[in-house]
Amino acid sequence: LTAITPSTIRSSVPITVTASGGTAIIGHFFYRRLPVLTQISSSVGSTNGGNVLTLTGLRFIGLKYVWFGTATAVATVLSDTALTVTVPASPLAHTVPVYLVNPGGVSNSLSYTYADTPTITGISPSSGPRTGSRIVNINGTSLSQVNHITFGGVPALSFKVMSANKVQSVTPPTATPGPVAVVVTTSAGATSTSPAPYTYT
Repeated sequence: LTAITPSTIRSSVPITVTASGGTAIIGHFFYRRLPVLTQISSSVGSTNGGNVLTLTGLRFIGLKYVWFGTATAVATVLSDTALTVTVPASPLAHTVPVYLVNPGGVSNSLSYTYADTPTITGISPSSGPRTGSRIVNINGTSLSQVNHITFGGVPALSFKVMSANKVQSVTPPTATPGPVAVVVTTSAGATSTSPAPYTYT
């Protein structure tokens, strides 16, 4: 025979079988409580993955994996209430449920969003005075989430996202003329470097 287990607040129960001849205890069944997720340190990241998240909740001891949709990542369990995990890469930008599985079943889920990785295709103009304050157009793809721009490692004086394909920035001053890399960073932590440098004259 087969049977479907009922719910209970107890951790273990006897299993009894009743027939016309009487009742017999044939063993015990042990209930495992589900893991619970309460917080994720960041809910957005690049499709490249690789960023380390901290998850907090309950009943983490014994867990081996964290699920990001249908992808799995190895969990590093710090305690029964905290673990860290390195986010796996995703082939496309979308939102996935993050959840845990133990012998008791599947936890609740929290949302994690994969964001497109930005790409710089060109900058214009490509040079300007070392005193800075030159407006530079940064062209590319998936630039709508850019929240930081540097010229040779120095933050731009200001910038404005015009569209998903264009950002206008104002160059910072520099003490040393010459070529520098232009790097954009998105709120998801993804970066892109200009294929050609900006040159201070």
